[in-house]
Amino acid sequence: MLVESRSKKEHHLDEVYKKRNYDLKLKQEIDFLKREERLENVQRIARAQQFAKDQIMKKIEEDNIKGQNNKESKEYALKTRLDVKRHA
Repeated sequence: MLVESRSKKEHHLDEVYKKRNYDLKLKQEIDFLKREERLENVQRIARAQQFAKDQIMKKIEEDNIKGQNNKESKEYALKTRLDVKRHA
């Protein structure tokens, strides 16, 4: 009778330890997945910000080229007018 009781208690303790270990591993895995998800979100946001920055820099560069071309066109037109006045 005493042996049976002890055996049942040991069996019960084994079950409790198994459940506790399972719960602990489950919590650790969930925590790991949450950290990974947060890291992925940070990386996604960084990529989106870099893309936006690249787009802005591209637009600025295009505007600078456009402005330079306009400046050169105006200078050429002014030079042409001056040449025409000199020859007239």
